[in-house]
Amino acid sequence: MSILIENIEKDIENKKGRIKTENVIISIGEIINLYKDKDIKLNPDFQRFFRWTKEQKSRLIESIFLGLPIPSFFVYEDNQNIWEVLDGLQRISSILEYIGELKNEENKAKEPLVLEGMQYLTSLEGTKWSDLSDKLQRGFKKNTLPFIVMKNETSEIKKYQLFQRLNRGGTTLTEAEVRNCIILMEPQGKALINMIDTMYNNVDFQNTVCLNERKKNEKADFDLVIRYLCFKYSTIDELLAVKSVGDFLNNKISKLAYEGLNYKNEIEYFEYIFKQINLQLSKKAFRKWDTETLKPVGPFLMAQYEAVIYGILKSENCSNLNNKLDYLISHDIYKEYSKGGIAVQGRWSNILELARSIFENE
Repeated sequence: MSILIENIEKDIENKKGRIKTENVIISIGEIINLYKDKDIKLNPDFQRFFRWTKEQKSRLIESIFLGLPIPSFFVYEDNQNIWEVLDGLQRISSILEYIGELKNEENKAKEPLVLEGMQYLTSLEGTKWSDLSDKLQRGFKKNTLPFIVMKNETSEIKKYQLFQRLNRGGTTLTEAEVRNCIILMEPQGKALINMIDTMYNNVDFQNTVCLNERKKNEKADFDLVIRYLCFKYSTIDELLAVKSVGDFLNNKISKLAYEGLNYKNEIEYFEYIFKQINLQLSKKAFRKWDTETLKPVGPFLMAQYEAVIYGILKSENCSNLNNKLDYLISHDIYKEYSKGGIAVQGRWSNILELARSIFENE
């Protein structure tokens, strides 16, 4: 056996042993009791950008009645032996809502789900939990579901990294939705989320980024604020070492959510910067500009957003933005490395420092 293969095998065995998981089968009745006793944690903010429709919830209930296989639920067990749901929140919430046990943010019971859109069990259409006989209710609660429990002694992979991996394949979560959940897993996460919400709803910010409805629905504006914060709190050496933008943003924003920020000051500075951008550049800020019609053409340009934001943040200079932007986008280096298909290392290593040097000059 070659030394390379030997090292690979040892590495896999060592790392595999540090990730502690347990497979358990739990009845719906037991899940209800865990929820009532607060031994299982559902954080609705994890998927605040994505809510199941009544039909989606109803189809899950129908599947359970039919005895169809349900994908495994993934939970993280903390040092108090409380389970935090990482994958399956919508499914568990739907089950609890159906039987009338799901609580809202004010700890009041939500209205029980009325089933709709039944495909096979059409007799259930328009019914709710209280319409069922005791026999059917008991049978439903005895149905079992598969759970994978990640133990809190696992040290090799962080909880947010696990969530990210779980929600990368075959799911509807966008990058913004994944990062929303990553932030909420950290101690200062809720405060950071509230700050980001304030920022991306800022009128000057929205007027300058000019995202289309599809991008807004995907919460791209939320993600642009995250990119702003990550640029602000990263050195050029950190940025030039980035190989994956997604991993960089996830790791950096997780760190900021863990450490916390001066949220009031951050909001005030963000609003000042985008007020200046809006006043001086308006819709020209992050899109291609037609010099003849004096109107922006084409969609939002990420390279231009990165360059302008980085240039302003690192130079701490918002003066003469119009002249600076014109000089930047006419520069040969910018033209070459702002094209589509350029790897992040090539784009950032050439454009960011160019932008800083341009923006720090009057």
